[in-house]
Amino acid sequence: MSRSLLRDVLKRNQEKGKAPETQTEKAAPTTSSFNPSSSRRSIKNLLLPGSSGKTISGSIRSSGAASLRSVASLAQSMASFYSMMTGGNRVPKRRRPDFSTLGVPEWYAEDPPPVPLMPGTAEHSPIPTLYARGMASVIHERSPGEKPYMGIVLYSHALSHSKAAVYHNGARIQGEVRLDITKKDSIKSVDVWLIIAAESILDIFAPPMYAFTANLWNREMGDPRQIGSSKPWRGPFPEGTFAFPFEFPELPKDVVVKHPNDGKRRNLARVPLPPAYFINQVAGFSGSIKYTVGVNIERDGLNGIDDELDMSFQYLPLCKPLPRVPTPFPFIPTREDWPFSRETVGGWMLTPFGGRGRLGEEIVEVEGILGVQDPPVYTTDDTIRFSLLLWSKNPLALEALGQPAAVEVAFLKSDMFALDVMTPRTSTRKNRYLGRLAAGRAWRTDDGRPDDNEPIPEFKLVTLPEPKPKTLPEGASYQVKGASSSRMKEVYVADETDLEVEAKLVEKQTEKLGLADDTKGLENGNAELVQKQSEELDLVDDGGSTMVADGESVTERAPSPTPSLDDIEEETTPEEDHFLRMDGEVKVPACTHPNFRYTHMGREYVVHLIFTHPQYNHISPNATGILAEFPVWYVFDRFGHHPPTPENVVQTPEDLAKLPVSGTAISVGPSTVRGPKVVGMATEEKRPTGKYTRYYAF
Repeated sequence: MSRSLLRDVLKRNQEKGKAPETQTEKAAPTTSSFNPSSSRRSIKNLLLPGSSGKTISGSIRSSGAASLRSVASLAQSMASFYSMMTGGNRVPKRRRPDFSTLGVPEWYAEDPPPVPLMPGTAEHSPIPTLYARGMASVIHERSPGEKPYMGIVLYSHALSHSKAAVYHNGARIQGEVRLDITKKDSIKSVDVWLIIAAESILDIFAPPMYAFTANLWNREMGDPRQIGSSKPWRGPFPEGTFAFPFEFPELPKDVVVKHPNDGKRRNLARVPLPPAYFINQVAGFSGSIKYTVGVNIERDGLNGIDDELDMSFQYLPLCKPLPRVPTPFPFIPTREDWPFSRETVGGWMLTPFGGRGRLGEEIVEVEGILGVQDPPVYTTDDTIRFSLLLWSKNPLALEALGQPAAVEVAFLKSDMFALDVMTPRTSTRKNRYLGRLAAGRAWRTDDGRPDDNEPIPEFKLVTLPEPKPKTLPEGASYQVKGASSSRMKEVYVADETDLEVEAKLVEKQTEKLGLADDTKGLENGNAELVQKQSEELDLVDDGGSTMVADGESVTERAPSPTPSLDDIEEETTPEEDHFLRMDGEVKVPACTHPNFRYTHMGREYVVHLIFTHPQYNHISPNATGILAEFPVWYVFDRFGHHPPTPENVVQTPEDLAKLPVSGTAISVGPSTVRGPKVVGMATEEKRPTGKYTRYYAF
C-alpha cells in the first residue's frame, strides 16, 4: 500500500513538471516539479548497456542532490504524502502550557486612559492617615571617628522590624533633613529630591518615571536660624543643629510605558505604578526599580565640595481580592473538545498540557487540562484549589502518573525580564527566574481529599507487560518501533484505475528511452546479463516481490524500523481512551511583592505541577517530567483589619518628631532650629549628581 501511495505522489508531481528528455537538458528542476530521471526505474534504465555517458551525467546534474531546490521539492513531496495519509493538515498537540498574559496592558496610539482594576480585585481598604514610625539614615564617615553632619528621617507605616520606610497607594512622602554643623560651613543651598526610576542592563540611561524636588534653604531665604525674617544671608552657615521638614505630593497611581517596538502605531500604555524591586543574577539579568529620597548640599567657594545623601524606601501597592463563589469544574464531554490553548470555560481557566515518554518498553502519550477558577486572584493564606483531567491510550500510564506521589505541586515566584515582559510570547518561559515558595498536594478525585496532616503516600510500581522476545535475522539490526499515530484520520488506497495509469506511464517512459531497441540489438550473452540486471532492479523496485514460474508474485517484506501503513490493517480493535480526574490545593504564602509588569521587568506567581514516576522516562517536551502550570495574580490588603482612623487629623512636623525612629539618626532636642515645612513639586529637571552611572554587564 505504501508503495502505491509513494508512486501516486511522485506521479502527481511529475505531471506538473516537464518531459524527461527536457529535464536532462536543464541544470536543476524547479521547486514545483519532480525530476523523473531520479526515480528508481529511470536509474535502472540508465544502468543498462547502451546508455550514453552524456545522458547519465545530465541525469546526475538534473537530480540536484546538493541544491536547495531539490530539498524544497523533496519537502513538497513529503508534505503531499503526509496529507494523503492523514486526510488533511497535522492536528496540533497539547504540550507545554501557554505563557501568561495576566497584567499585559492595552496599547494606544495617543494618551492612554487610566488603568482599570484587575478583574477579581477591588480597591484597597482605607490607609491610615497617621504615620507610625520614622526611618533614619546619615551620610557616611569621611574619616574614622568623625561624626556625620547630615541625615534624613522618613515617616511612614513601617513596622518595628522594617529596614526601610514603607509607603502605599497615594502616599505623601514626609520627613525632614537634619544637619549638625560643628563649625562654620560654606553651604549655599539645601535641596531634597524624590526620584522614581527603573534601570537595567537593557536601559541604563532611561529617564526616571517621576521626579519631585523641594528647596529647603538657600541664601535668598535669609538666616537659616530665622528663615524668612531677614535679608539674604551672605555669611557662612552657622553652627548648630537644624531640622528642615518637607512633604511631597501624593504618589501617582500609574505610569505611561512605551512598547518595545517603537515602530508600532499603538505604542503607549498605562500600567499601575510598580513596587520597589531589585533583581541581580550572576551572569544574567540585572535591574531595579528604585524609590529614592536624596539631599543635595551645594557649597560655594573654590574649596567647596558638594555633598549628596540618598535614602531608599519601599513602595508596595495595595489591593484586595473579591469574594469567590465556588463553582463546579466544567463538563467537557469528549477529549476533542479540550482546548489547545489556555481559555476560560464555565468560569474556569483551563490550561492544556501533555508529554510523551517511555513506560517500560512502550512509548506512551499523556495529555491533560489543568483548571482553576477564573480570575485567579489570591492573597496571603488563601487556598488555591485546582482540578485536572488526564488522558492516555495506555491505562498503565495513568495508573503510574496519576498517583498522588507522582504529582509534585509547588507555588513559585517568577521574575520575568527582557522584552517578553510587556509583550509575552513563547520565549517568556525561558526569560524568567523561578523560585519555590510553598508546596501543595494532589489526590485522585475518587479517593477524596486526604486529611491535612496525612503524609503523601509513596510511589507504587505498576505491573508492566512482559517484553516480547526479539528474534532478528542474521546480520540485521534492531530499532525500537514507535507508537502508531493517534491522529490518523484517513488512509488513501490506490484503486485499479491508478494502477493501470501507472503501468501505461512506465511503458511510455521505457519506449522513449529506447529500452526495447537496445535490448533487441544485444547479443545473447549481453541479453541474459541485461535481463538479469532488470530482474534484480525490479525486485528492489517492487519492495521485495519475487516472480515464480506461474507468473504470480509472492511478497516478502523485510522488517522496517519505522511504522508502516500496512500495520494499520493489522489493528483490528482500536485503542480505547482512558481518563483520570484529580484535584489538588496549595496555600498561598506571604510574598514580598504583588504582581506587576513594567518595562523589561516583572513579577508573577505560578502554581507549578510536574508528573514523574520511577518507571516513566520522559522524552518530550524537554523537561524532567510532564509540566503543567497556571499563573496567579497575587495581591495583599494590609489594613483590612485595622480600625478606621479619623480623616481630618493631620500630623504636624512637631508631632512627627515625637514618633519612634529606627536606624542611625542625628539627635535633636529643644535647642534644634526647625524650619517651616516645604512642599515639593513635580519637575522635569535632572537631579545634579556627582555619582558615576553604574554599568551592568552580563
